Parts: sequence; C-alpha cells; structure tokens
Amino acid sequence: MPQRPKSFRIDSVAVRPDPQAAPVRTGPGTAAPGVFVADVHLAVPDIHLKLGIRITAGGLPVVQALTVWASDQTPLTSGTLRKILLDPIVRAAAGEAARQVRDRSDVAPGAFHVDGAAEDELWVTAPAGATERVQQIARLYNDALMTGRPPGLEAANAVHISRAQAARYIRKARELGLIPPVGEVTGVVRPPAVWPVRVDPVGAPQAGQRREAPIFRPVRRETGDSEGN
Repeated sequence: MPQRPKSFRIDSVAVRPDPQAAPVRTGPGTAAPGVFVADVHLAVPDIHLKLGIRITAGGLPVVQALTVWASDQTPLTSGTLRKILLDPIVRAAAGEAARQVRDRSDVAPGAFHVDGAAEDELWVTAPAGATERVQQIARLYNDALMTGRPPGLEAANAVHISRAQAARYIRKARELGLIPPVGEVTGVVRPPAVWPVRVDPVGAPQAGQRREAPIFRPVRRETGDSEGN
C-alpha cells in the first residue's frame, strides 16, 4: 500500500458553486451544490489546483476536471505529482461546500431547506429507485397535467416510446410519489430532468391554471384519469 508522503499540507480551500446546479444531500443534515469548482492551495508541496467536482445522487464527490499550477519554488515533475493526495483534497473541498439543511417533509416528501437560502426555496432529492427515465417521464407527466394535456400520451410521444412502455414508467413514478394519485395533481413535487428540484410551497392556482417550471402548486382535476393517462 502506498505510504502517505510526509510533506503534504492543505493551506486553503475555496469553492464556487455552479449557479445552475441544485443542492444534493451529502449527509443527514448537510447538502452541497451538485456541481462546483474548488480552488485549493497546497502549502506542501507549493501547488495550486482547480477541481471541477460533481456530487452524485448518493452524496459522493466525483472529480470531473483537474488543473494543476506549479510555483517557481516547486516545479511540476512526476515526483511533485506523486505528493498530491487527491482523496483528502476532495474531502476538504466537499466539506467546504457543504451547508446545513432543515427537513421540510411537511411540504413534500424528502423536501429540505438549505441554510442561507430564501425560506420559500425548498429542494427534494430523488427517492431510491427513481432512474433518470422514471424522473423524465414523471416530469413530462406532471407538465402535461398542469396544462390539461393527456399526460400518458404526452410523455410517450416526447421520448418516442410506446404507450405501454410509458405506462410502466408512470406506474413506477406513482409508486415513488413522483406523480400524484390517479385523478389528482396534488401532494408531490414535480421533478425536472435532473433532481433535486426547486419548489415553491406558497399559494395555489385555480384548477387548470398554467404554472411555469419549476413551481408546482396543489391542484385537483375535475375529471378522472386512467393508468398511463
């Protein structure tokens, strides 16, 4: 097993979240931006690094890009690179990016509020078993419901699959709480293409009123619905 170099020390870590990235839960009481850039200066060796980091759905940080700048005192050599320990650097960056969260499951299942954000800005993490396709179908389904279009047909046509295939994804999404019970548009948070999503729990529109993403409001349809529709 490789031994840790004796000369390694992190001097400073600064993070810059991607403004388009939603927060992802990283622990029971913390969340971090789904994508962020970390600027790290190592005291020993005297090296500056810039890391592009993505937080997976499971809360694990993954390095997607890495840039290394040498200093006049420490030229960039194979020996220098061997002294750069990526794991503790990534852990330090993820820790710097993490923020405390407050559970808001009273608004929607799995919803949470990130400290420092507006009180009406809530997020929800996709439940276990919600694949990208299931989330995509759920988003399309809910979009169609909100605008009065046939949701099953709209979802199937949008991703070019059969109604039977769409019905299976719709059934799974309903089991996971990503779409409302048959005949309703209530009690769930609408997922976009990538979870988590922003929700606004304040106010409620009249039945049939259109709402632009990412806001989801409780609405009850006056007509029934059938599986896959």
